[in-house]
Amino acid sequence: MADHEPHAEIDSGLDESRLVAVEGEQFALRFEDRRRELLKLCQRTLGASDGAEDAVQQTYLHAYANRSSFDDVNFSGWVARIAQHICIDVLRARWPSRELEDTGLATTHDEMRLVNAIQIRTILRGLPEGQRICLKLFYLEGYSAKEVAKRMGFKEKQVKSYLQNGRRNFVLAWNAVDKGSK
Repeated sequence: MADHEPHAEIDSGLDESRLVAVEGEQFALRFEDRRRELLKLCQRTLGASDGAEDAVQQTYLHAYANRSSFDDVNFSGWVARIAQHICIDVLRARWPSRELEDTGLATTHDEMRLVNAIQIRTILRGLPEGQRICLKLFYLEGYSAKEVAKRMGFKEKQVKSYLQNGRRNFVLAWNAVDKGSK
């Protein structure tokens, strides 16, 4: 009986390492299914393909290292949020180490992109939840209205209404911000 216990520990260790390997492969496959969407997101956020692929790779590394914190609800949204944060960090790193000019206006292209990204996030946060979620899934994650409806448990007509009202409310809020900055 004592002879079997060391083998059981070895077998248990092998089983555990196989599980970790399989989990890693499943994670990699799931991420690869989203790679193209993430690359587009990073290219839009960073303004070019420069650094976009690196940002996607950093997203993979960060997501993999923190996979235990993922709640298994919305993988696409989770990795997209990580990619957005990484892109914002990249844009911040590009900023020269100086304050904005006394006018309060951003002076470089990267600064304007960051200011716009912050304004967009702020406006989205102010929208009703249904509109915000539908806009993000449709525009940021690239789902069709039908896919958004299925994913959220809404009727397609309801999603289209959320999208239409969300766009209108977004534009109204954007114009209000734009008027305030002139």
